[in-house]
Amino acid sequence: MNYDSPQGTTTNFSANRAFIQFAGFTIGTVQSFYDFYQSPASSFFAPPASNTGDRGWKVFAYTAQYGNGFSATFSIEESRSFPTGGNIPNAGVINTNLGNLPLGVNNPDNDRAKQRFPDLVQNWRVDQTWGSAQLMIAAHDVSGGYYAANAGSLLTAAGFTPAPCSGVTAGFLGGLGGPGTAPGTVTGSEPCGHPADKLGWAVGGGSRHNVGTSGDYFQWQVNYTQGAVRYAAFTAPGAFSPIQLNGQNLGYGIFSDGVYSNATGDVQLTTAWGINAAYDHLWLPNFRTSIYGFYGRFEYGANANLAICNAQTRPNIGLSPFATPSGTPGSIAFTPVQVAQGQCNNNFNWWVVGSRTQYNFTPWFYVGFDVIYQKLETASNGTFATFSALTGAAKPTAVYQIKDQDNYGLRIRGHRDIVP
Repeated sequence: MNYDSPQGTTTNFSANRAFIQFAGFTIGTVQSFYDFYQSPASSFFAPPASNTGDRGWKVFAYTAQYGNGFSATFSIEESRSFPTGGNIPNAGVINTNLGNLPLGVNNPDNDRAKQRFPDLVQNWRVDQTWGSAQLMIAAHDVSGGYYAANAGSLLTAAGFTPAPCSGVTAGFLGGLGGPGTAPGTVTGSEPCGHPADKLGWAVGGGSRHNVGTSGDYFQWQVNYTQGAVRYAAFTAPGAFSPIQLNGQNLGYGIFSDGVYSNATGDVQLTTAWGINAAYDHLWLPNFRTSIYGFYGRFEYGANANLAICNAQTRPNIGLSPFATPSGTPGSIAFTPVQVAQGQCNNNFNWWVVGSRTQYNFTPWFYVGFDVIYQKLETASNGTFATFSALTGAAKPTAVYQIKDQDNYGLRIRGHRDIVP
């Protein structure tokens, strides 16, 4: 609770679990009923998974019990939309008319359609002495806001008169900040219309198997999604798109539920699938080691990929192929020639392996360490692009080679519950 406020005394309450259960109903903040694999149970890093984690998720659900451990739940849930805007790559839907796409940057959501209905989740589950298993499906609203108006001023200065809602020129020029240019409308333009509403979906399955009698277990889950990326990768990357810089090279990927522009004609759903697996071994009742892994694949259709690539270009009138004009901080830029030759390809893979060891001194106090290796098999591998520096960041604006990235990590954690 918080009792301090500039306007006087107020009371706020925040909890990651607060719910009511009665007669089969569950109402409140709990774990999503789509979730099965428990990423935090085997790793301090909590690698990508569908798991909504410790924070919980708002649900209104009904569970039917059929006996012998079999059950089914229908749940109306908080939408798994990205918390950022329609013109950046960790948005629920990318409006490529808006131009340069910043990587890994969080901004307010200004351009996706308002939420019309919550996510709908259904699972079928069995819990018995050998372990448990679950099948699940989900439906998710993936609708875009208005198409962007034409930026246009640079083309007008060059002797062209672009149409006010031209997808090509808006996608090509929107978001530019250099002299003589004007950015496209950040929030879209009502006269330009909007794409048709689109429904995304996800399907998954997993099981957990008890091994021996000492408490060992093996768990896994696989997910396949169309326009519902956070059902494949919620836990760690749910709030950002991956980007890593290393010397004069970088790797990146773009998380989105869909892509739209005047050029695509509608919302093009992003395909994402992932698999998680972990084995936990108990050396002693209070001493354990886990081995875990994740592999994810994220794919864009031809129209969506071309729309993103066109939004990543800059006008190079009178400039060298790798000129570095002013751009949105944190974005990368390809030349139109690179796009035409197919060097810009936004499909990417991300995989993780790691191991955690933990010792519980008491049921309420533990210490452990976790080692992890991550591989980002980057989009647009092998090509070069201009990276516009983030404000206050050490990496300068320059031309970087796009390459796969390796990342190693070590985390040491001590945890003490104040209230048992």
